[in-house]
Amino acid sequence: MLNPEYGGDGKTVGRCSTFTLRSTVFRALGAGGPDVLSGQGVPGPLQGRRLHRLPRFWNRAPFERNGAIVYVPFGKDGKPDGKYEVFASGFAGDVPVAGAERYVARPDGLATAADGSVYITDSQKGKIWRVFYKG
Repeated sequence: MLNPEYGGDGKTVGRCSTFTLRSTVFRALGAGGPDVLSGQGVPGPLQGRRLHRLPRFWNRAPFERNGAIVYVPFGKDGKPDGKYEVFASGFAGDVPVAGAERYVARPDGLATAADGSVYITDSQKGKIWRVFYKG
């Protein structure tokens, strides 16, 4: 329903029905740092996929996250299928993590290089990882 403050009457479906629904939904503050995989070093099935950083919450039971980089695969129709898959994980160390200071690493930023390498920055210890495909 479109709220009255936006011109709706609280009963009739407003202009929201004209928008395309999202293909994938992440929780609020649930994903950041989208970047697109491209370059000659990226295997065919991953070309053009968007990488997202999932949060590293330790105090959001039952939604604790230990930090991961994920991507959304495309279906046979060439559109995102709505389910994400893990690209890189294991940053937290021992799980569950008992407090923010206990993280071994916390993935924070993403960047892709022209050769297809993915750089992941860490906000806990200042590390930078380079992830690349070696066929």
